[in-house]
Amino acid sequence: MKSTYSLIGVPWDGLPLPRNAPPCLPIDPRVSEIGEGACLLDSIRRCRFVRLSTLLSCNTQSNVDRLLSQLKACEEIYVLLDFLPQTENATIMEFYELRKLQIVQYISDRLSGIAVLFMDSPEALRLQTPTRLTLPWLIRIAESYIDVITRAGIPFDAEGFPLIPTRSYANTIPADMIDWPHRRARYISKPGNTAICFFTKDSAIYPRFEKIFDEVGAYRNYAAVVMPDITVTSDMDTNWQSFTMLLNHLFGAVLAAQGIKIIANTRCGSVDSRHHLKAIPRKVLCASGNLGCTNTASVYDYSYAEKILSIAPSSLLTYGKRDEIAIDQLTTMGIPIATYLDSHARKNTEIRPRRTSGGPRIGAA
Repeated sequence: MKSTYSLIGVPWDGLPLPRNAPPCLPIDPRVSEIGEGACLLDSIRRCRFVRLSTLLSCNTQSNVDRLLSQLKACEEIYVLLDFLPQTENATIMEFYELRKLQIVQYISDRLSGIAVLFMDSPEALRLQTPTRLTLPWLIRIAESYIDVITRAGIPFDAEGFPLIPTRSYANTIPADMIDWPHRRARYISKPGNTAICFFTKDSAIYPRFEKIFDEVGAYRNYAAVVMPDITVTSDMDTNWQSFTMLLNHLFGAVLAAQGIKIIANTRCGSVDSRHHLKAIPRKVLCASGNLGCTNTASVYDYSYAEKILSIAPSSLLTYGKRDEIAIDQLTTMGIPIATYLDSHARKNTEIRPRRTSGGPRIGAA
């Protein structure tokens, strides 16, 4: 469930949409921003504006409540459109439009009887640098990635997912796999035979997006890099699932553009976002993280196996606890599997973790 993770932008998820989008009025310099003193219109009607970027930057419900408490005495509220994606990417734009409309409806519902409208903003405001670790920040990073990927000649599908060529994927099963925070662990003796993954907490993954070009040199020391694993859950809005999956894929595409071998991540949320996995070529190495996931409960449950079969990987690498039922299902269907102990299980050990299914056991597991 999304509530168990520390995710950027979670307060606005799952909220209703307005029946009709409110109008967007020209900017009115007489209207003051929340937190400022009296404005020229207060003698007629008390009105204030709140920046969309400020609302989108709320990561907790307490942040939202604090903003709304400053608007309770208003008769009109304007949401200043000071943030706008600078891209035509369909997945980004659909997610942005969803959140924008959810926000105005939420304010209307919480502050009943108060008119909530959009207000246009000067172009200069829209070009300001967003606050770190917020939705606007993630969108700007995605836009910068799209520019790099486009210049590298990697195409995109109709929904804006990069179509990374097969040659950019690793074609050899790595002897070892470790998550980024534990890459310097003493048991990682041969980085050149080890894949880096991001099957770890989201707070350790988000900064990698900002520092990708500073850390390219570190990634080059390893056999391959698994696409990131920012959390996607089935109870998220489908557009948020899609946007998060896009971020993970864009990161992989940027590394591919730098000549670094990658491994596809099978992470998705609900069946409504699974179709984005079609952006992964058939017969390439794929990886799944099993940390925090429930193992397949029944031999009659083929939901995970069905997802993996739809991708048709050359081999599947799993990180974390072994899902014996899923492994049996997939190996029976001809999917070779290599499993790797996660960093928590390997702590203070010298275990070589890889184990193959349908073949000889390698090392201890």
